[in-house]
Amino acid sequence: MDAILVTGYGSKPGCGWTKEMSSDVPDSNRTVYKNKSAHQDDMFLLVESGKENSLTIRMQIADIVTDPETYSGYSQVASGCQTHGGKQYWMAVGDERTIIFLFYSWYVRDNSNGSYYLPYCIYAGDFEIDEGSNHKGWGLLGSYMLKGTLDTVTHPGDNRGTFGIDKKNYTFRPFTQIPGEAWSENGITINLAAFEGGSTNSVERIAIFYDVADFEANAKARSPWFMLFGANHIYRLRGAYSFYPWLRTANSSNKRNFLEIVSVNGYDYLALPQFNNQPYDRPLTVYVQVSGDW
Repeated sequence: MDAILVTGYGSKPGCGWTKEMSSDVPDSNRTVYKNKSAHQDDMFLLVESGKENSLTIRMQIADIVTDPETYSGYSQVASGCQTHGGKQYWMAVGDERTIIFLFYSWYVRDNSNGSYYLPYCIYAGDFEIDEGSNHKGWGLLGSYMLKGTLDTVTHPGDNRGTFGIDKKNYTFRPFTQIPGEAWSENGITINLAAFEGGSTNSVERIAIFYDVADFEANAKARSPWFMLFGANHIYRLRGAYSFYPWLRTANSSNKRNFLEIVSVNGYDYLALPQFNNQPYDRPLTVYVQVSGDW
């Protein structure tokens, strides 16, 4: 995360975040980073490897951080792991405001035509919101989120899913504060909306492309992913889109194109599944933009 967010790799610069502090507690590698938000306040992001499982990562955001073990006004914990031993892979894309981090095992890479094991994805940082509607216009999304703090959460997480976009109504807390509400550790009901693909075993198959080249030539309608709660709060995810018509699979080996680059209208995207427990017959509907500006 130091290299991704701060120092960079060789000629590739980091995203422009700052490293605020690291833990002095023995056997702890907890680190605190801060983004350069477009909103009034910057966001603190706490990151650590899980203590129960070396393949686990946990993240949490907080309003006030005294040290990596002392913080208040926090979101729920985004926790995820890969259950497969052996080679592990990761990808990241972002800027000084927002980071989208993906990790996955050799099994996901080699067997991306199954219905359960998917790339795990975490979104941390700014959302696009109406000007002035929230001075803390950022948050944390993961496909497995848990109530508590990094010190109290013990579950290793789930290895299936993207962004937690697996239900139309999903209860968790991606924010540290909600406008007009006192801070609470409790979850809130979230709606996530964009083009959502139905089963490819239904009449909707007419809107499915199985060949990547056909998809790239015909996917003309693009919708950002929006997060909605309450009557007045709408947040747009940065760099995350859905396309219509949809892409189901590649034209070779029935692979699902997990983490493969597709190009639409001059921009490159990583194709990802929408659902936490992805049914085999559903199309890909989350596309992370990896070229151009967000």
